[in-house]
Order: sequence, then structure tokens, then C-alpha cells
Amino acid sequence: WTSLDIFTLEIGTAVNQREAAEQLVSNTRSHLDTLKSDVKPQPPLLIVQLVNEHYARVYGDNSMFQGVLKQLGLRNAWTEKTNQWGYSLVSIRELFNVAEARLVVLESAFPVGIENHIDTSGMWRYLPSVRRGDFIVLPSSFWIAGVHPSALRFAESLVEALEEQAPVEAAG
Repeated sequence: WTSLDIFTLEIGTAVNQREAAEQLVSNTRSHLDTLKSDVKPQPPLLIVQLVNEHYARVYGDNSMFQGVLKQLGLRNAWTEKTNQWGYSLVSIRELFNVAEARLVVLESAFPVGIENHIDTSGMWRYLPSVRRGDFIVLPSSFWIAGVHPSALRFAESLVEALEEQAPVEAAG
């Protein structure tokens, strides 16, 4: 998260908008603190974006999503190594190893076609979170490599979806 703040301030300085950049960082931090106070205890979250019916990107370290989860006091279930963009490309089979996680599916700008009926699609319907009915599908209203504005849109969407879901026992 610190890297996002530094990057934003550097860009602000480079375009002679340092004060606006500082305000953006401050407003984002304040808004995330407010959202954090609304978050109930959750099991670890598994943030995925479908590539096709058999593969997904799973977001972890180095991702904007990881930064947001930390800011909201939430845990990411994905602890495996990620690439420079903060995701691992995995087979759906690997997601069965994270049984306690709540699945959060990010709609793609180019939908694979199963995001909105994941509970009846192929092997996806057998994932523990889908079987429990506690998975979440978030709209694609943010850029996965974005900074503060995208992070806030993701955080707002996630917190709203978590509030709408029936409470679940926090795992682990």
C-alpha cells in the first residue's frame, strides 16, 4: 500500500499537482478507515478473475486487491507466489486446496460467460464456497492495476457485497 501512496505522490509532483495527490492519498485512507469500521469478521477471501472455464487469475501479494484487503483488516486466502502484477494463473483444481476461503469473483471486462451463473457451471459449482452459497461476484467497476480510485471502487463494492451476504463464521 505504501508503494501506491508513493507512486501517487510522485506522479502528483511530476505534473505539478502534489497537493491534489496528497489530498487523494488522505481521502482514500480516510474512506478506507470508514469502510473498515463497517466490515464484520470474515473468513479468508480468495480473489479470482476467470480466464476460461478451467483457469483463473488468483490475486495475492503485489496486487492492488491485497493492499485493499489489508487496509480493511481482511485476510487473503491466497498465499502462493504471484507474478509482478500480483496474481497466479491457476487451474480450478488448485482452488479446491483453499476450502475455507470465501470466493470473490471479479467480473472481467471480457466476461468468460460463467461469472453470473457460477453455481451451475462445470467444476466451479463444486468449489466449497460455491457449494456453501457464500461466494460473491463483483462488477468490473475498477481496474486491476489501478491505484487509489480503483482501490476505493473495489473496496466499496466488496464491503457492500459482504454486507448483503448472510453472515458466515470467520474461519481460522
